Amino acid sequence: MSAPIPANAADAAAGMAKGFAAASRALVPAELGAGGRPLVAAGMAGVTTPGVDAVVRTTPAECTELGVRIAAKLREATGPAVPCLPLRGLSALGAPDGPFHDPRADEALFTAVRGGLRGSAVELAEYDAHLNDPAFGRAAAKLLHRLISDCPTPDRS
Repeated sequence: MSAPIPANAADAAAGMAKGFAAASRALVPAELGAGGRPLVAAGMAGVTTPGVDAVVRTTPAECTELGVRIAAKLREATGPAVPCLPLRGLSALGAPDGPFHDPRADEALFTAVRGGLRGSAVELAEYDAHLNDPAFGRAAAKLLHRLISDCPTPDRS
């Protein structure tokens, strides 16, 4: 069984590829792809703006900074907070054999989130699955259902 694909996903991917292929390379800032970092075009529903809708893979150092910031925001939560970490990848581009597959960078993010949440009231849910894996979606939905079910309901009388 595979995950459902949005009806326009294939058209969006084709549109992004077409837009990137047609874009003048002079319009894409050279430094974005510097140092061997993957650079691809991205956009919603196949709409691209040459040189603007570029996506660059975050480095391990950048992922560490992101993890620190995410954990700091989560520590400020005033109610139940349970972030879900898909340990096998965070995006379709970051899947194994994808242009953004970088387990070291992903682990840097996860390590920073774990460290930043240590000692807090925030529960961390880690799953040995990719973000787009149906099993991850089901687990996250089940967790959300538990959180909603555990919330007190207002007295309506």
